[in-house]
Amino acid sequence: MALPPTSASSERGPTSGPRNATKADIGPLDQFPAGLITIVKAAGREIGVVNMDSRLYAIRNVCPHQSGPLCRGKLAYRLAPSEPGSIEFLLTRLVVTCPWHGWEFDVETGRALYDDSMRVATYPIEVVSGRVVVTLEPSRLTSAGSDVAD
Repeated sequence: MALPPTSASSERGPTSGPRNATKADIGPLDQFPAGLITIVKAAGREIGVVNMDSRLYAIRNVCPHQSGPLCRGKLAYRLAPSEPGSIEFLLTRLVVTCPWHGWEFDVETGRALYDDSMRVATYPIEVVSGRVVVTLEPSRLTSAGSDVAD
């Protein structure tokens, strides 16, 4: 089941958070529709924000393969190993496909599906008082998803 991307642009100034991490308020939660990728600008970077099943994910909008606009690609659930003649999806794993060359990346970890050495930056993201806040230092292969509830 492919989900169409959308885009919106929002420029917000960074704020300082715990441990001197740079954080940016990128807008109200309702600016990020469920099932879509919304592209925002934060500290000069384009970041795709995915709101799926009450979880938020933030991923850099640059494909590491050839710098394509990754978040303008298709969003879909990852295919699971299945019996011949059937198709099953992992409903807990989202994948974005780069529109330039079809490279696929796990939205939560940033890892390419078919080349472990290739990875796109993911960012910690949270909702604070109804506002979406992204930490601008990339995650290091940890869960980038955040519960949408305050």
